[in-house]
Amino acid sequence: MTGCCEGRIPYIVLHELLHGAAYKLLTGRKLTFGLTWSAAYCGVPDIFVYRSAALVALLAPFVVFTVVFLLAVLLIADPVSRYMAAFLL
Repeated sequence: MTGCCEGRIPYIVLHELLHGAAYKLLTGRKLTFGLTWSAAYCGVPDIFVYRSAALVALLAPFVVFTVVFLLAVLLIADPVSRYMAAFLL
């Protein structure tokens, strides 16, 4: 079955993994990942996370996916795929 939502799950997983990678690099602690009825999340339980580490982890998906989608817009020749990349950007 295909539809408008087929790319959401991989994007959500990659998005949360980027948060997790940033937290892991900055804290070295064990991470928790989860899914509720309304949101997916990644966190570092039972420790205080400094503002700078939290900000880096918060911005990691934005920075990475901005670069990825911008490169896709610039390098993809197919107009429909380019439009989708621009939309996602």
